[in-house]
Amino acid sequence: KEVYNDSVFFFKQKTAYEIKECDWSSDVCSSDLFRMTNIQAAIGLAQMEQIDSFLKIREDNAKIFENELKGLKSLSFMPKIEHGKQVYWAYIIMSKNKDKIAKRLKEEDIDTRPFFYPITFMPDYKSNEKFPVAEKLSKFGLHLPSSAKLTKKDILKICNIIKGVERNG
Repeated sequence: KEVYNDSVFFFKQKTAYEIKECDWSSDVCSSDLFRMTNIQAAIGLAQMEQIDSFLKIREDNAKIFENELKGLKSLSFMPKIEHGKQVYWAYIIMSKNKDKIAKRLKEEDIDTRPFFYPITFMPDYKSNEKFPVAEKLSKFGLHLPSSAKLTKKDILKICNIIKGVERNG
């Protein structure tokens, strides 16, 4: 049995995705590998002290995105939830021009991320069954920057680029 302070232990381990069958009592799949360090815990606790202000900033930023982009008929947004509070951990738009928008934003050093791929597209879960909602979200969904550090100026720049792509196709 290997010891956790082995200098190469963590480099020899497989990622959770690479593990096909897992004996959770083994070292490779041990839940110990998913524990956070004391420093990670301290950072997490410090962040939790500021959670309300982070959420408020993200909510305000989402309102700016929405107000700036709402006139574009070619875009759609994630629906509002009625049964809880939206936390805007990500701000997602739907557009047939998703790839053009992402490319144009990247030209300005603004990172985006495509919406999640359906799990049935992954080799281990490949299926011929159709999931039209998941496939549509994956095809047209784009995560926009959503950091609490975004300024109104940053958001307006992002929105102006999106408007330009959407208007010019």
